[in-house]
Amino acid sequence: MHHMTRRAVLTLVVALTALHCTASGPSVTRIQVLTTVAQTTTPSATPRANESGCADGTREGFRNVAQFAAVAGCAGAWSVPGLHGSPQGQPTPCPGVRVHDTTRPRCARNAGNSLRDPFGQGCAASDLCAEGWHVCEGAVELTALLPSGCAGVLESNDPPALFLTRQSSNGCGVCALGQRLDDDCDSARCTARCMPTARIANDLFGCGNFGASVPTSCGPLDRSTANLCEGLPGSPWRCDAPGPEDDQGLCEAYTITKESPTHGGVLCCRDRETS
Repeated sequence: MHHMTRRAVLTLVVALTALHCTASGPSVTRIQVLTTVAQTTTPSATPRANESGCADGTREGFRNVAQFAAVAGCAGAWSVPGLHGSPQGQPTPCPGVRVHDTTRPRCARNAGNSLRDPFGQGCAASDLCAEGWHVCEGAVELTALLPSGCAGVLESNDPPALFLTRQSSNGCGVCALGQRLDDDCDSARCTARCMPTARIANDLFGCGNFGASVPTSCGPLDRSTANLCEGLPGSPWRCDAPGPEDDQGLCEAYTITKESPTHGGVLCCRDRETS
């Protein structure tokens, strides 16, 4: 059902006031009022969630839907820690850190900066993505979807924002983009070509105009949290769990939360159609 815009409501009020107050001269007829309302009433400007890619129906990054039909920057917050996509129960670099399943929604996708309560209590990062979309896995998935890299994620006058993926590194900003499963792939040794496994959880990477610059190649991704979110000062991003288990900064991918909807959120990718 179409909803009356504010302009339409104001037009109707003005017309009815004129009808009530006119003592002489032409009066506004009911047909004129209805015609005016019909001409100024438009459908809601908010696109449907499955078109925008974001659960709240609005995207804040890669806003050109025609150009970026399969990638959306969705701003919002979440309280269930983590962005890592590995299954629970596998060895991690921080044995004392609790691992949460962040691949499924926790609050029925009632998350996002456009909601009445945008602070994401009880939500996971995946709740920011619309049905039929998921938090982008990282550089490999986005290489095909973003041939120009992060260009176009934001406009020049946009406020600071970072939209993260599940991409993590082996330390020193060296993204896990390979197939190696050697012992040095442990989130600490800064060696390259590691496979993204549960043992790789150092920092997180995405697109935006906020965050630390990526020191080495991470495919199309050009910004990161840096160690314990040091690259995101003065923002609601939190990378350090309350206890000491992650104080070495090896497990941001398991501990990251976001307390309010400013400064970005996550990149959501459209699910691939299955035959």
